[in-house]
Amino acid sequence: AIQKEVYMIMKKMLVVDNTNINSLILHQIFDLQYEVIETDSSEMAFKLISKYKDEIAVIIIDERIAADFSDDMLKLLQDLKIFQYIPVIMIVDKNFLNGKTTVKNFPYSDVINSPVNPYIIKTRVSNLTELFSSKKELETKVQSQTKKIISQDNMLKEQERKMNTDDMLEILGDIVNYRDVESGYHLTRIRKYTEILLRILAD
Repeated sequence: AIQKEVYMIMKKMLVVDNTNINSLILHQIFDLQYEVIETDSSEMAFKLISKYKDEIAVIIIDERIAADFSDDMLKLLQDLKIFQYIPVIMIVDKNFLNGKTTVKNFPYSDVINSPVNPYIIKTRVSNLTELFSSKKELETKVQSQTKKIISQDNMLKEQERKMNTDDMLEILGDIVNYRDVESGYHLTRIRKYTEILLRILAD
């Protein structure tokens, strides 16, 4: 029961490949660290990414399948900021390294040769997931600090506005006291009217 609970909270690794040897290697390396989900279809990969975008830690995709993603699918994934927060490792062959590839627009963070080298893929996944996690954490902190600064700035502006209003009321009150010797009720009424007028002008 404990093992099942731990498994349920594991981050997912999406493997988009149709090579049995790569699939076997990736499972052997990462099964204890990630919930490895697989597909050999660009359409299914698109659906899985959209569905599990908040749970996927890394995407490993073969260049030939990446080339099958339509411009519309890539546009939707970019709108969801998938490639901004999820690292993509593309499995390539020697033609890719020679500049001969059908992959044009699919964003990727790193490439690795096929068949996958266990040591290299483990190191790349570790480095990239740590980098993207730190990046996301930093952005979250910046956004939080920005909200605090804006809130404090608004608070200071409100205090300044209130102080200016109070100062003006005091000045007008002094003028009324100096020029008018009528009852205290009259002075209170003048002060109230002045406060209302200042609020209207402030708006």
